[in-house]
Amino acid sequence: MVKLGGSADYKKIFDVNLYGAGGFIAMGSSAKDSSWEVSFNYTLGETQNGLGIKRWRIGYNWDWRLNRFHFGFGPTLGHIVIERATSKYSLEGAFIGLDVHASFDFLKISDNAAFYLGVGVNVDGQDFGPALTLGIRADVLPKASPKKRSFR
Repeated sequence: MVKLGGSADYKKIFDVNLYGAGGFIAMGSSAKDSSWEVSFNYTLGETQNGLGIKRWRIGYNWDWRLNRFHFGFGPTLGHIVIERATSKYSLEGAFIGLDVHASFDFLKISDNAAFYLGVGVNVDGQDFGPALTLGIRADVLPKASPKKRSFR
């Protein structure tokens, strides 16, 4: 399974509001009623006062499928950089977090692919808040090799 998409999110670190948008790629495996994936997400944004933010996250997610709905969760590791107004040096920090999400396949492209809309909540250390995602999910199936015949 491969997922590609973009996200818009609103987060809070203590009392500071963060606004951002980003993209992600995920690869994994899917079965009839569940799937797992390893994902990479990169987000750019800013604080309510205009200071720039860069954040990346690597995570492992497990999803449970119910027809066109997907529900899941998983742990994440990441890094965040926030510009400072008083210095050329940025504030940086690593975090361990948790991702909880749900999505709906709203447009089926083929038997193995669909566009989806998702909502989630990310808790990344002191950084937490909701995220809205739009993406494409596709099962990539290897081609079956033809059977070799033996003429012995």
